[in-house]
Amino acid sequence: MVPAIILLTIMLFVSTAAHAAELVLPGEHQPHCILIGRTLCDALHDRPVAILMAAHIALVIPDGIYTHSDVTQGAYEADPVSRLLVGRRPTLTRMAPIGAVWIIGETYLAERMRKSKRAWVRDIAFVPQSIGIASSGIGLVMSVGAHR
Repeated sequence: MVPAIILLTIMLFVSTAAHAAELVLPGEHQPHCILIGRTLCDALHDRPVAILMAAHIALVIPDGIYTHSDVTQGAYEADPVSRLLVGRRPTLTRMAPIGAVWIIGETYLAERMRKSKRAWVRDIAFVPQSIGIASSGIGLVMSVGAHR
């Protein structure tokens, strides 16, 4: 239980720091975009969104590795939402694309929310990514706890 509290505290600190940081890039000096959508390019150059995306990637990869390790030892996916997407006994070939789509989707949503005309939407733009980070963090803590 203590590692979960520590992890949640770190996630709260990262999301607060990322939300407080502001990107200072003049509009006329925007870098060239090679991604599919301009919003995803802007997200990579927006510090708060990029920091939260990096934090989620840092948690999704070990979560997937530990989940795969647990499944090979006879366990099954306990999260009902994840089970719908990757099955009862997920493989890395099913988990990796789902994780990538999940991170790209929440990053896209967060960047769109940060550019909203409504102030209250801009104020909660970090929520989609924070939910993903918390979900992956809890899954990782549960998987690591099962290995002890």
